[in-house]
Amino acid sequence: MQAHWDHVLRCHELIKTDFVRGEGCCLYDRVDRCYVDFEAGIWCAALGHGHPAIVDAIRRQTEKIMHLGVGYVSPLAEEAAVAVLSTIPTELDRCAFLSSGSEAVELGVQAMRRITGRELLLTFAPSYLGAYGSAGTVDPKEWHCVSLDACASCSDDCDSACSALSDIPFERIGGLVLEPGN
Repeated sequence: MQAHWDHVLRCHELIKTDFVRGEGCCLYDRVDRCYVDFEAGIWCAALGHGHPAIVDAIRRQTEKIMHLGVGYVSPLAEEAAVAVLSTIPTELDRCAFLSSGSEAVELGVQAMRRITGRELLLTFAPSYLGAYGSAGTVDPKEWHCVSLDACASCSDDCDSACSALSDIPFERIGGLVLEPGN
């Protein structure tokens, strides 16, 4: 039976629908053609597909605890938090483990707004900032978007006379969200 993908919510155009396995940085279709997975890091495979050490670590952890809700914590989470925090400035003493980049960006957006008291955030256009929330909509009431297209005709020395810079309402900006992938 041919799948028509009627039951898959499509937020983007479906480009290829017959991948059956992944290995390292490659995806393989039903006739075993290899494709380099340039989007692996967009969700959960930034370290590749099927790496034996990662598969083994996931398998061992699922034998203990598969998932804890937001109201619970485990010794493993505390150990991971201590390890993460040991790599950053000492005045920061907490971290959050989230499920996606969208959640991380949205948490950062909410934190910036609360800390600065400013509702407007700055980003470049076009940028993919998240799948939902303020970062997912990039509403002009909440975001000031700077198009780098305006800079194409500028010289190498950008200055305050540049309209791309002079139009930014810095007094209303609470933070910058940068998407380096676009």
